[in-house]
Amino acid sequence: MSGYTAEIQAFYDWLETNELSTSGISLFHALLSIKYKAGWNENFTVATPVLEVRTGAGRRTVERARQELEEKGLITWSSRGGRQSAEYTLISLVRQDERQVERQDFDKNDAQQDERQFVRQKCNENDAPDVVYDNLCDKNDAKMTALIEKNNKNKYAHARADFNTIMETWKDVFGFDMKPSHIERVVDHLEHDGMEEVLIVEAIERTRDADETVMNYTWAMLRDWMKNGVKTMRDLIEYEQRYDEKKAEFRQQRPKLHVVRNEEPKERPVMDRDPIDLLGMEG
Repeated sequence: MSGYTAEIQAFYDWLETNELSTSGISLFHALLSIKYKAGWNENFTVATPVLEVRTGAGRRTVERARQELEEKGLITWSSRGGRQSAEYTLISLVRQDERQVERQDFDKNDAQQDERQFVRQKCNENDAPDVVYDNLCDKNDAKMTALIEKNNKNKYAHARADFNTIMETWKDVFGFDMKPSHIERVVDHLEHDGMEEVLIVEAIERTRDADETVMNYTWAMLRDWMKNGVKTMRDLIEYEQRYDEKKAEFRQQRPKLHVVRNEEPKERPVMDRDPIDLLGMEG
């Protein structure tokens, strides 16, 4: 997974437990895209008018969003004075996630050690606690570890991010990872059009069943849904029901064409006539 895609996924993981304004989200995506095009350098410069164009917001809105991102610990920035562009640094959310996983692993090991000690204590008691502890009382560390991890396998599981589902479905259908331009278009549907992530996944899945698996089919489908106010799966179901009803109504109202079959040609009656003397008619 590329650094750009990983940061997008980590950002949406972060949004599940943190609040951020729409302008803040737009500015974050703009800065991340600029960092990607700048060669993924740690620090990069960009002028405020450029950010206004990339976000579609005014100068004051961009400045408020920038302050919000800084307060949330997502960026740092500094003015270089004069007419020089400000310098920005994006705080990697991927690295924060990695540190969090390390802390969780450390806490997990501590919890397992505490549970081992508790089990051994139970094993030394005379009242034979229950079947689970009886199975662990052989004091086989390998078996003990396996049983503890099995009992706690859901305790440290990470929730699956909705945006991650979009990226995985994309790769499964099209055979390659989403590029930054693809991610920006999807984010535009999510943030500006208010579509649910599951709706994006539905469009990609339907592309799989199309005659030809091409991205234009997916984008056209999302544009059609956007124009018709489809934002959720419920909206999509109702929209397609209305379409089917209109289609059925049109078929009922369409006048039927009456086909007149050609009748078999009738034979002309043969009339008995005297032969005409063409020679006698001369002179």
